Amino acid sequence: MRTLLLGCASLLLSSCMTIFTGTTETILVNRDTTEPVTIVTADDTIVSSDQPISLTLKKKHLNQPIHFSSPHYRYQSLIPGRKADWLGAYFDLYSCGIGLAVDAGTGALYHPAEHTYYIAAVSKDSTEAQLPVNDRRVPSPLKPRCSTFYHHELRLQGGLGMDFNNTSYNDMRDRVCTELKMQNNLLLDLGLNAAIGLAYFYHFDERWAAGLSVGTSRREADDLVHYSEKDANGERHNEGGMMHCTAWYLLPAAKCHWLFFSGCRLYTKVSAGLLWQHNWFSDSANTPPPPHQRYNERGCHLAYQFSPLCIEVGKTHLHAFAELGYGMEGIFSAGISYHF
Repeated sequence: MRTLLLGCASLLLSSCMTIFTGTTETILVNRDTTEPVTIVTADDTIVSSDQPISLTLKKKHLNQPIHFSSPHYRYQSLIPGRKADWLGAYFDLYSCGIGLAVDAGTGALYHPAEHTYYIAAVSKDSTEAQLPVNDRRVPSPLKPRCSTFYHHELRLQGGLGMDFNNTSYNDMRDRVCTELKMQNNLLLDLGLNAAIGLAYFYHFDERWAAGLSVGTSRREADDLVHYSEKDANGERHNEGGMMHCTAWYLLPAAKCHWLFFSGCRLYTKVSAGLLWQHNWFSDSANTPPPPHQRYNERGCHLAYQFSPLCIEVGKTHLHAFAELGYGMEGIFSAGISYHF
């Protein structure tokens, strides 16, 4: 019984990758020489005359150097490099994340960057300097790539689902409904709003940037209807109107890039600033009331935008981006940017 419980506990604290794919991997190393070679890895020292040389390494040591030597030649050192198994990592996270920590610790989460390598060799009698290390390590996605870097960025973007100052908007709509005896026509109240904006960012480095966003948005969400009594012919002559809202926003912003791939970066953006909002009601002829009337209001309010998941694609001057978040720039926004 105790053995069974220990076995179950070990399974809970392990993962499919560690159990089924193992913690070692075999790579092949090609060379131009034929004499036996002494190979020093992070775990062992072996002698081989095979061509190519077959090496079985622990996955967690794939980023460690391997040294080669023979009586008559000098060889490059080799760092095989490793890449993550993202599909396996997803299933580890699906299992409450316990397997992810286990697989990262045992190295089962990784595979070699390549399966076949080549190392150069020179005669020990040669005056050639030390051969460079054959470094095949894959750059970490958490570190900026060595790409072309520009300090300045100009953006044009559009968004859907802006967050207006709903308190002032709803107060006016409720007052219109109460004083003009109207009701909200839910069949026509789509609640959609869109915006367009410009932004400038200054990039301090490949990770951090700060800037300013300015834009405008319009909302026509509430169709209000006054239901009249039936006339002598049994017909209704309904009167109605529309609630409108326009806004301008000015948002100082900051963004942090946190995941880097070739030609693609993920980032998070935070903004906070001011919103100038205009709410008004127009009748069925779409005629707005004069400015002095009580159904026409302007006000200044606080505004913000928090976009935790954003992606930017591009390698040179012109990039495309898309952002998911909440606030004045929308639930979803996308656009193009020019870097210089």
